[in-house]
Amino acid sequence: MVIKEILDILRAGKTPKMIRGIEECEKKPVSFLVFLDKSKKKYYSVKVCWAYYGNVTIFLPPYVFIFAVFLRRNRRMEGEIIMRSSGILMHITSLPGPYGVGTMGREARAFVDFLEEAGQTCWQILPLTPTGFGDSPYQSCSTFAGNHYLIDLDTLVEEGLLKEEELTGIRWCRKEDRADFGLLYKNRLKVLRLAYTRFEGGEAFDAFCAENAAWLPDFALFMALKDRSHGKPWYEWKKSLKARQTKTLEKAREELADEIRFYSFVQYLFYKQWNALRAYAHSKKIRIIGDVPIYVP
Repeated sequence: MVIKEILDILRAGKTPKMIRGIEECEKKPVSFLVFLDKSKKKYYSVKVCWAYYGNVTIFLPPYVFIFAVFLRRNRRMEGEIIMRSSGILMHITSLPGPYGVGTMGREARAFVDFLEEAGQTCWQILPLTPTGFGDSPYQSCSTFAGNHYLIDLDTLVEEGLLKEEELTGIRWCRKEDRADFGLLYKNRLKVLRLAYTRFEGGEAFDAFCAENAAWLPDFALFMALKDRSHGKPWYEWKKSLKARQTKTLEKAREELADEIRFYSFVQYLFYKQWNALRAYAHSKKIRIIGDVPIYVP
């Protein structure tokens, strides 16, 4: 059963109990996307309950019906050939730079240029979320927030939030070819706090906060509380904070209002630079393959 025939069945609204022809697969939960309408760029997420190599059995809500799909590379889908592609795995922190680790600035765009010149189409990166103890990109306190280590400081100089001389006197690493996350932890936020003193806000910042209201206020409050607790883990905080008692949280938001705004500002900088880098990569027809932090509390 080819994909086009399956798509025709979906569009026709038919709900067969099963499209046969594929042997039963081993049970293994995975996720999957079915491409339904190329012209409208609509993708529908479905749950895949069984999978074995290229064979999958898919369950589609709301009325569960089962059909099997056999996927193979270079199979025609809606008149388009899914071609093989190649790329390079390079986390942003591994890029060269004068501030301890690589950032989302000039060197990141230069790497995109290199990928284009080398005939590559993919750039795979590791999770971009804030790191915790041990500095693993897979262990984070948030699945939404961005790692402030990746914010490019030269870009902040160009935007007038920092001055070059304010960066040159800071020790970012002990060896040029080695990252020192201890020094980054000590110095990077200090520099961003300095940039914050020159930040005047504006419509773009307000819009960013509104668009991310589902997670940003709680994340910024969490970071402010963690600073006030001298970096202690949340389970060692006061009982009323751990239990998220309403009055306690309201009082904390009032007392830490400026700190909360600072951490919102940091996320604004991160996403502003990340969106610019993604747009640049897409302009060069380079796709970025992400990853997820699997050790989020």
